[in-house]
Amino acid sequence: MRIAVIVATICAFALCGPAVAQSPGDFAAAAANNEGNLQVRWGKTAEEAKAKAAEACAKVSKTCASDPASTNILDDYFAWICCYRPNFSCASPSHETRDKATEEAMNMMSGRGYSDCSVRTFFSARTGKQQ
Repeated sequence: MRIAVIVATICAFALCGPAVAQSPGDFAAAAANNEGNLQVRWGKTAEEAKAKAAEACAKVSKTCASDPASTNILDDYFAWICCYRPNFSCASPSHETRDKATEEAMNMMSGRGYSDCSVRTFFSARTGKQQ
């Protein structure tokens, strides 16, 4: 009986501990650049995450996107895509799977008039690491 009470008490304290999962207010953002060294940054709002991503990108590149991509789903992937026509340009939209991120990226760039595009790599919204 005493062991059951001790186990129940430990479980109750464990449930009261700090959460490590994504909270609804967390956003990730990545500013695409032509070199592919995306700097994923996080904030409590999309605007905060975008500002941090733009600032981090400016420290490593002179070709940063003017409007970083953002997501509030940290399991998403940022797809780094580059196109060659009518000129060289890159973007980094996000989506829940690599396939959907690729489709989103291709649709976005073709909608802007770009062609001869390919996805170079993916970055995790949660960790910022290349996938």
